[in-house]
Amino acid sequence: MNLYKIILVDDEEEARNAIAKKLDWESLGFELVGEAANGEEALLLAEQFHPDVVMTDIKMPFMNGLTLGRRLRQAHPGIKLLIFSGFDDFEYAKEAIKLDALEYILKPVNSDELNEIFRRLRLSLDSEISEKRDVQRLRHYYEQSLPLMRQQFLTALLERRLDESSLYELSHEYGLDLNAASYCVAVMRINDRETRHFSENGQEDYRRLLKLSFQQIVQESLRAEAHWEMVALPDSIALLFFLEEGQAAGDVVSWLAPLFSLSEKLLGMSLSIGVGKIYSSLPSIYFSYKEAVSAIEYRILLEDGQCVYIGDVEPGAAPEQNLSPQCLDSMVHEVKVGDKASLRGAVDRFLTYFREAHPGVQQYQIFMLEVSAEILRTVRAYGLEEASQTLVNEVLGRSLSHFENIDEMGVWLFSICESLQALIRRERKDSGRILIERVKSYVSENYSQSDLSVESVAGEYGLSPSYFSTLFKKETGMGFVNYLTQLRMEKALEYMNTSDMKNYIIAEKVGYPDPNYFSYVFKRHYGVSPTKYRNDKRLPARA
Repeated sequence: MNLYKIILVDDEEEARNAIAKKLDWESLGFELVGEAANGEEALLLAEQFHPDVVMTDIKMPFMNGLTLGRRLRQAHPGIKLLIFSGFDDFEYAKEAIKLDALEYILKPVNSDELNEIFRRLRLSLDSEISEKRDVQRLRHYYEQSLPLMRQQFLTALLERRLDESSLYELSHEYGLDLNAASYCVAVMRINDRETRHFSENGQEDYRRLLKLSFQQIVQESLRAEAHWEMVALPDSIALLFFLEEGQAAGDVVSWLAPLFSLSEKLLGMSLSIGVGKIYSSLPSIYFSYKEAVSAIEYRILLEDGQCVYIGDVEPGAAPEQNLSPQCLDSMVHEVKVGDKASLRGAVDRFLTYFREAHPGVQQYQIFMLEVSAEILRTVRAYGLEEASQTLVNEVLGRSLSHFENIDEMGVWLFSICESLQALIRRERKDSGRILIERVKSYVSENYSQSDLSVESVAGEYGLSPSYFSTLFKKETGMGFVNYLTQLRMEKALEYMNTSDMKNYIIAEKVGYPDPNYFSYVFKRHYGVSPTKYRNDKRLPARA
């Protein structure tokens, strides 16, 4: 059985011992991992043990239980708080409620009451974990959400908001078979002139019902014709056709033709349908979608009741030839946070789009300019101008005439992006190290301030306490509180060795306004009291 970890905090050792001995912790499902005499010590233990529960008295020296509760809420929000006190004080109880304390217990605490409290707490913690791990509930929620997630995925596919590496992984996750010999998109709209009056007369719900009815007609009409998926868009419906070898645009048009009469007969509404060209790669479905949308605009030139195939009205039409912002964003994203393999994939996908778009020389020139601008923008964002001057000169000095073909350009592009990726990694690592060095310098200058804490130092550098704590431990190998305590103790020892200042003055100089607490921390750290150390001038041997 997994045991929940608990820390007990009370300045009275007898009280701690009494509570510790009152309960059979293990049978209740808990493990008492530490005891503390005050809030400061409890924070150190919390950083060390990451307990599930902290049970604390209110009235304690150095840091009381309410202040401890507030500090725990900031640094360890998942810890459950139990507060006990010898005072039946409404203000204390009100403050405990603000801290989301699970219990406010009045001393003296008897065994039966404690047992009941911890039984309830165990059930609450079990329930919380069970809820998080309830695979059946999560599966049910997932299955309920699956149709919506599929629609969002297919919409992103049409709008080219997914990189190719994600397409097949997500399609498998959502139970979609996207494998096909080729791909084509049709877009359908119920004509606005016939539905507009519903909105104008406050019948927007009826207009939505018409759209749902039409979707049902499409599903029943096309059920056995082909492999397809429907996407409900705000003003239209898109059909993604996954074609087999030998199937062509004419087949798609013939499958869709019956929808005109069905829509008229069953809904009394006329329909417009546009069909895009066929493409062999899944990412290029974006081009077919754009062409289908364009094809619908030709309906005013043709008779009603016709599918408009873009290849008929624009025989020489080519896919959109502008640089894909999604591909560019994906490549820059991998430069910033990816590894070499993911960057390689992003560059390859980037080049695939260009090959399939068949751009002319002018489009290639635009491509070079946009890529160069994005690389230079990234260089500037990370302040790498000086470190990457050679790379910048290489980018600015290149033009299309330097390359024999797209593959050669791809080799160059990957090389540039890989160099920039390495520079950013080095900069990020150096920045973290430099920041913590600055923090250490700041702490060295301000350790005498008694209110110095994770929260105050993190705020000084514009960081969240949790991120600051993680970064500090990564760079120094110890938590901030331990580092600060160690520094203060070293400074105290230095003062004792080099001056005749009284202990209470030294305590204040190293950030402890309470000399008794200073003595307590000094003895815990060095194993000897400040007074005894000054008399003997030596520290006890460490085991």
